[in-house]
Amino acid sequence: AHCGCALTDDTGWHDHHLEYRVHGGTDALSNRVLLHPHCHQQVHAAKVAVAKPAPLP
Repeated sequence: AHCGCALTDDTGWHDHHLEYRVHGGTDALSNRVLLHPHCHQQVHAAKVAVAKPAPLP
């Protein structure tokens, strides 16, 4: 969702809420994406907006 690289057991991942729960977001899957730990830090530090990736055909 952020860098476009694959998530693996080796890279690890963090569960990121697209709309923060403190701003009314839910824990529904539609409001969450998986990000690499480093990408997750970058998203929060730079306040970057993240969108769900398009589904595969």
